[in-house]
Amino acid sequence: MKYEKTQKGNPHQLTIHQHTFPTKSIARFTDKSGYVKVKLIAQSKIISLNPINQLC
Repeated sequence: MKYEKTQKGNPHQLTIHQHTFPTKSIARFTDKSGYVKVKLIAQSKIISLNPINQLC
């Protein structure tokens, strides 16, 4: 499925590079304690989260 590109200058401030994954898919990558490592690029840090956590 092709998606419509954002308008020039992105006047509606849409998120352009974003991926979403189902919780069940993320849960496959948990460690022994049941958490996944998430890298926050903007803050340059790695945090551990429960797969059902919806990082906003």
